[in-house]
Amino acid sequence: MKKITLVIFTAFLTLNCSKDDSFNEEQTNLALLSSKKDTVLKSEVNYEIIDDDSKSIGELSIYHDETTIYLVCKTNANVTISEIDLYFGTFSNIRKSISDNKTIPTHNHIAKSIAPENIISIEKSDLKFDKNGCIYIATHFKFTNMGSEEIKSGHSVSQILPGSEKLPYFLYCIN
Repeated sequence: MKKITLVIFTAFLTLNCSKDDSFNEEQTNLALLSSKKDTVLKSEVNYEIIDDDSKSIGELSIYHDETTIYLVCKTNANVTISEIDLYFGTFSNIRKSISDNKTIPTHNHIAKSIAPENIISIEKSDLKFDKNGCIYIATHFKFTNMGSEEIKSGHSVSQILPGSEKLPYFLYCIN
């Protein structure tokens, strides 16, 4: 009886997968583009950007494709970022606090326009990942609050466990 059921089920699947259900070339290309976009978005990680008073000023999104890492810095309505210092490297060389001037950023980005979103792209080949395909990233932002015109500092934060201390760095893996 189990064999008869299996044969009937297989025949039913074969009939339902007729030529009418197949994709044409245009649909296939759209499906491939969509799946590539979904793959990139699945690797996206988001971190809160806070100021020196631990107030949220925006969000940092990071994702990658085959050759490049992208960082997208989105700020709240009244905040604009003017400068972004990025550190990519080992844990021992991470800037432990914003006031630590011993660690030189490996990448510096000056915002060319006042915009609520800054996109930075960095070639993977310019970075040194560990054997697991991971690298530590620390950020430092200079921003202006449009209400006061005062220039302040901020950084992105990660939290390993809910309720744990917020850290001014994070580990990003490409594998």
